[in-house]
Parts: sequence; structure tokens; C-alpha cells
Amino acid sequence: MATRQGLIDRLRLELSDYRLSFDFTANGWQSEVRFDLPNENVTSVVVKLDGATQTAGTDYVLDAERGIVVFTTAPDEGATVEVTGEYTEMYDDATLAQWVDTAFLLHGVDRNPPLTVGTLPPVEDYLVVMLAKVEALYVLATDAAYDIDIRTPEGISIPRSQRFAQMMALINSIRGYYKELAGELNVGPGRIVNLQLRRTSRLTNRLVPMYLPREVDDHRPPDRYYPTIDSRGAKLPTPSIPTYDIQLRKADAFSEELNFSDDAGAPLDLTGYTFNAHVHRGKFEPEMVFDFTVTETDLVNGIITLSLTAEETEDLEPTYSYVYHLFWTPVGQSDEEAVLHGAMLVEALVPSEILNNG
Repeated sequence: MATRQGLIDRLRLELSDYRLSFDFTANGWQSEVRFDLPNENVTSVVVKLDGATQTAGTDYVLDAERGIVVFTTAPDEGATVEVTGEYTEMYDDATLAQWVDTAFLLHGVDRNPPLTVGTLPPVEDYLVVMLAKVEALYVLATDAAYDIDIRTPEGISIPRSQRFAQMMALINSIRGYYKELAGELNVGPGRIVNLQLRRTSRLTNRLVPMYLPREVDDHRPPDRYYPTIDSRGAKLPTPSIPTYDIQLRKADAFSEELNFSDDAGAPLDLTGYTFNAHVHRGKFEPEMVFDFTVTETDLVNGIITLSLTAEETEDLEPTYSYVYHLFWTPVGQSDEEAVLHGAMLVEALVPSEILNNG
């Protein structure tokens, strides 16, 4: 199983940016608290003062990127400061991690189910590292792009742009190898996928519903899915009320817990609030079908529950586009406020004898 640190270590190996050790010794003088180490990009250190190991954050602070140790209290004049540790010549782990994360997102785009580092197939570890290597080399190539060729009147020529050309040749070679391997495995952003065009009804100019494909002998109710609709550049109005769609089964009891929080993510105290939730047959149809039962589960922590009995859902028809609206009345106010709305998708309940005989 892949790990994020494992991918970082593999990328470091691919870039030949190895961890190297160093030793540094100095003496305290003139109340100096800052000591410059011989190397930057320090990954780990052990700091000793006259042989006593010092504690990071308490006795000293390490600037790992620039390779600087700053003591909280200046060592006595003549005291021996010893620092041993490891460093990297090019990049620290935090920088490599950014490229690994970017490469993982590119490689796993639109995968179903979504990829995580833990579920990444072992055969694809190397592909992610290759993409991350391309990202790292692009940074070096950008630096090389600022170099210009040098020619002197004495006939001396230094083709510094050759470094940029070599970097781009290496990058293109790695990208080509990645595309070749990814194409053979049919993974990555360029993989072949089976897309389905959406049809528009001639009579209504509405998109025809789409359902997940099933085997011929699968008699369960169809599962509808809702692809993203392209706005074609139109500026759609932003709804002022949050949208949350719910799904239930016909003739089955339903219960949905809702958690409310403030902008900082802290639970919203709803003590003293009153609630109403209405269901309508359609977005533009004022006829109300029934009300949800709203249970005040834990108002201090902003938790309520919407529920329906099996008898109430028995009358629902999967062919209707039901919508619901949730209102609350804050403490000390008399007017209701709309706080949530959305579609209510009804799934048909297939009798067990049909499933058993299917």
C-alpha cells in the first residue's frame, strides 16, 4: 500500500536528491545566539552544548530551510556547540510533498471510486512519481530559462541556454514515458472513458433522464444519476438558501439528521428555535403534500431530524419531482426564515416476490 511519505522518498530517489549527513562544531562567543550551519534544507538535527543534548523549541529553534540554529539563551563564551544531522542538496520534504500531491490529483482525476493514497494500486506508484518528477524539473527549467548565452570579444562562448534545452529534453522524455505506460494501463488524465451523450426532448427542450446501466436480468429499480449541466457561459443566479437533496424509498420510514454550524464550523446553538418543513409536488407548484416531522434532537449543538412514517411515504410517486423547504423561527421573532431546501427523490419499492423471482 502506498503512503505519501513513500512517494516523497521515491521522488527524492528519482531526482538524485539524497539525504546527506553533516557535523558542525563551534564555540560560544560574545553572547551570540545564532549559529549558521554549513548546509541548508536540514531535515534532522541533534544539538549539544558542552555534551548535553538540547531540546528543540525550548533550548533552541531550527530554521531548517536556511540551516540556522538560534539558541534561546546565548551559550557561555568558549562553550562547545555541536550539531549533527542530515540535509538535502535540493529540496526539503515539504516542497516535494506539494509536487506529489499535485501529481496524485492529476493522475487520479475523475476516477470512480475516487482514489486515495491508500487505495492507489502499487503498479501506479511509479506513474505518480513520474508526474511529480516532471513538476520538480519544470521548476529547475524555469530557473535555467533566465540564463543567456555569453560571448566575449576575445571569442569565448558560454552557451548557458544549453542547460535549459537539456532540461526540456529530459522533461519531454519523462512525459512521453508516462503517457506510454499510463496509456497501456488506461489510467491518468488521458485515459479512455466511455461517455454518454445527453439527449434533449423535442417537445419540452428538457434533458432526458439518465440511469446507470444494468444487466438484463437485474430487476431492481433503476438508479438515476445527475451529470453536471454545462451553463454554456450563462451567469446563473447564486441561490441565497443552501440546497441539500434527500432520497427516500416509497412505503419505507425515513429519517435524516441535519447538523447546523456557523461560518467557522462550530455547532450553532438553536435553543428556543421552532421549525417547519413542507413538501411540495414541484419547484413551481404551490400545492403542499405534507409536512415533515421535525425532531429537536440536540438544539444546543444545532442538530435536528426530519422524519416520515411508512404510511406517509406510501402515497409518494417516483414520477413526481418533489421539493421540500425547511423554515425556522429564531428566538424572539415571529416571522419564519427559509434556511434549507432541495429535491426529494423517491425510489420505488419493488415487492420482494419480484426480486426473488427475478
